[in-house]
Amino acid sequence: MNHARPSLGPLAAAVILLTLATAAIHFYLAPTEFEMGATLFGVLFVLNGLGYVTMVAVIYAPLGFLAPFRGAARGVLVVIALASIGAYFYVGVFDTIGWVDKAVETALIVLVVVEVVTGGAAAKAAAR
Repeated sequence: MNHARPSLGPLAAAVILLTLATAAIHFYLAPTEFEMGATLFGVLFVLNGLGYVTMVAVIYAPLGFLAPFRGAARGVLVVIALASIGAYFYVGVFDTIGWVDKAVETALIVLVVVEVVTGGAAAKAAAR
């Protein structure tokens, strides 16, 4: 699925929406962390949001020079989501928005994996 022009079907649209949703949640929560004096957590929330936005842009922006990086960006996107889930349980501050975000990130991981698996099968079939 490393095309110069990525396809934007329903699966890609879902990945984009979930990624932007979790990025928005992290950007929304960052000022709260800064106000509470948790500067490190505030910075981490901002960096997490930026990481999500950057990876989704690398994966789906219709720019040919990004094509070689799309596979790695999908891997990084999954790692960011896994790290975010792990950090949530490590810190242990459980609230509704956190649980919603973890559900979004879990769905995001599943859809990215499905996208990679189905994209790989399509690429192999096209090569025949």
